[in-house]
Amino acid sequence: MYPSILKINNDGPEITSTNFWETEMNERGVFYASINAGAIRLLVPTRENQFIPDMRTNAEYAAVSFCNKPTGDEFSLEILLDDGSDEPFSFHLHEAQYNRCPTPEDIGKEYLFSVWTGERSGEHFTPRKRLQLPAYFQIVPRIPWMQSLKQPPPANPTP
Repeated sequence: MYPSILKINNDGPEITSTNFWETEMNERGVFYASINAGAIRLLVPTRENQFIPDMRTNAEYAAVSFCNKPTGDEFSLEILLDDGSDEPFSFHLHEAQYNRCPTPEDIGKEYLFSVWTGERSGEHFTPRKRLQLPAYFQIVPRIPWMQSLKQPPPANPTP
């Protein structure tokens, strides 16, 4: 039996504990993005851990594209790990796979993007951060967008 409610405990942008790896989402191989305290945290289902090395290859930042008018069963959020290549690593998520919609006020601000896996610790899992990059939101007309930011991030962003 899986827990019916996803729980995430935070310390600012860090995840201190979660039951994600004990849920049906994990069992089905569904990614989940949690936005909290200036961070976009991607929870990786156990059977998708093999993608971690690909995510860590030369990415400079995460471009997080949001379509606020999806129709039907379309994706509404894209996370693209921009490494300057023609085929960057990306994820496409449905509305049920993230906890908060970016707003126009989020555009232009630097966030943190992090990737989390679960390590079994007895009967439960301990969250482990595997990657952290700067992240920037943009609002786009459709998903998949598969383009880096409309305007690249500043070379030396100010805090």
